[in-house]
Amino acid sequence: MIARIRERLMQRRALTAYAGGDFTRAQALFRRVLHARPEMPGIRHNLALTCIALGEYDEAEQLLQIELERYGDYYPRLKVLADLYYIAGRRQEAHDFYRRARDCDAPESESAMLARRLELTADDRGYQRVVQAHEAFAEGNRLMHEEQWDAAIQQFLRAAELDETNIHAINNAGTIYLNNKHDPQEAAALFRRALQWSQLPWLARNLAQAEQAGQARSS
Repeated sequence: MIARIRERLMQRRALTAYAGGDFTRAQALFRRVLHARPEMPGIRHNLALTCIALGEYDEAEQLLQIELERYGDYYPRLKVLADLYYIAGRRQEAHDFYRRARDCDAPESESAMLARRLELTADDRGYQRVVQAHEAFAEGNRLMHEEQWDAAIQQFLRAAELDETNIHAINNAGTIYLNNKHDPQEAAALFRRALQWSQLPWLARNLAQAEQAGQARSS
């Protein structure tokens, strides 16, 4: 019982770290949960998300394929595999998995994201913008780790300009505004922008944090 509570708390801490852009810490915590409970559905999925964020695409693919083989087609699983191929430069596989995800009870809130990514992966010319966006995102992450906040924001916003569906770039810019520049209003605007593309719970939590910080600042 105590071990299960500890694992749930660890997973919550991992999700919080992931939402805050601390992918290395999130990955370490998810690995500990996987080691303790390798049979837990979804734990490889969550660990794969951190691997993707850190550029460890081969491990991410292996983890997601295990989940797919064990538990079958499921929209979030197919969508993350599509996202993996999308950022790994595997355009055709990304296109195929986005189509497969779209046809697997995709939520209405994700329809705009799927439609846009199917457009961007339809040919090499459109996909070039995605490649450039990923380069800007990677540079933004490097600058963020060096605590060069303004330069990091500039790169994240450039990534979002090239590929408006790059919610991680938008989220990271918002996180810097919230935690490092102490501008909850700008942070909230960015989190809302990301939520227009995907209703991910951690994005909603970040928006709630920014709104609470804004209210506290104005009171």
